[in-house]
Amino acid sequence: MVPIGNFQPIPPGGINPEGEPMFLRLNIGGTGFLILIDAILRAESTGFLAKFVQLSHSARLKVCDAYIASDDAYYFQRSPTAFEAIFQYYATGVVHRPSEVCPASFLTELDFWRISHQHVGSCCADIVPQKRDEEKEEEKVDDTTFDKLFCGKLRRRMWTFLERPGSSMQAKAFELSSTLFVAISVMGLSFGTIPEFQVTHYMPPHNETIVLPNGTVTIVEKVEEMRVEHPAFVFTERICIAFFTVEYCLRLFAAPRKLRFALKPLNLVDLLAIT
Repeated sequence: MVPIGNFQPIPPGGINPEGEPMFLRLNIGGTGFLILIDAILRAESTGFLAKFVQLSHSARLKVCDAYIASDDAYYFQRSPTAFEAIFQYYATGVVHRPSEVCPASFLTELDFWRISHQHVGSCCADIVPQKRDEEKEEEKVDDTTFDKLFCGKLRRRMWTFLERPGSSMQAKAFELSSTLFVAISVMGLSFGTIPEFQVTHYMPPHNETIVLPNGTVTIVEKVEEMRVEHPAFVFTERICIAFFTVEYCLRLFAAPRKLRFALKPLNLVDLLAIT
């Protein structure tokens, strides 16, 4: 075996002239690793180590953190525990996160070694950030969006106030008040179904014909009663619906793309709630 420290060019397939496989010796945070160069080159051509093995020794010294001559190993001040998963990747082609490594730190290691997140195993896929198909509506709106719209300046201020709670203390307070109204509405609907919080409602009297056993026909007046929500809950719900209606109308007026705004799932739910 000819060690990589002898700085020989890499033959095709990572096999030296003597027919022996060539290796890359690494020391990651004090732990030694010996990796087949052929496995590195076959795994991912854009990977850090795939580029590293093709450098000259002097160039490698500029990239690594240190060189341990006694072991003929290139030293990197990285997590050896996380690199265990990198080492297994070059053997199996799949990346599995060690349970003791923080997901965010592990993703940082993958980025450092330039290993694509698509190689992460399905059992560990939850650590990979998912790309959104589309940006949030408010993220697509900038200061120039409203320039050519009717009442553009007013609508821009309204949009910022209603859709970006972090823009001001007043906007944050409005968001909190909206959340409070939602909570009150839900509580009112819930308490309204509890018999102890209901009241008796008497229906308008009506006449009913009754035939007695002796054949006599008589007409009696009947008054039916039923349990309904307490008027306080009904009044509270109307106040909440009025608030939601005003809020929806203001947001619809301020929206720069009204059709897109109206068709968003959450806005459809809001519309159904107030109609």
